[in-house]
Amino acid sequence: MVILALILGFAIAIVAVIFALQNTATVEVAFFTLHVTGSLALVVLVTLAAGILIGILVMTPSLIKRSISISSHRKKIKGLEKLLDEHKTKLEEIEKSSPAIQATEEPKPEPQSDSASQQIL
Repeated sequence: MVILALILGFAIAIVAVIFALQNTATVEVAFFTLHVTGSLALVVLVTLAAGILIGILVMTPSLIKRSISISSHRKKIKGLEKLLDEHKTKLEEIEKSSPAIQATEEPKPEPQSDSASQQIL
């Protein structure tokens, strides 16, 4: 995955350099009272970088919230796994003591049914 991101980053960098070399015209950007003059490529790349930065800043709170949620869920899972192990241990102890209990009990005879009572039913 890291290699894929690295290749994608290089591809974007190459495209940006080609874009900058082909768009050297000078443009003036006006924003309210601010006037900036620069090459078209520089203006486009700066606005692209600003857009990416704004996108990252907008996503940051949800990423932090998700990270906190994942952390609390991992803690809960660890607690539940510990509880499960305790219950498994108790079950094994009960199963080990179960044959001893069954050996001391006498089997109860099952009642025999009369053929006459079965005919009535």
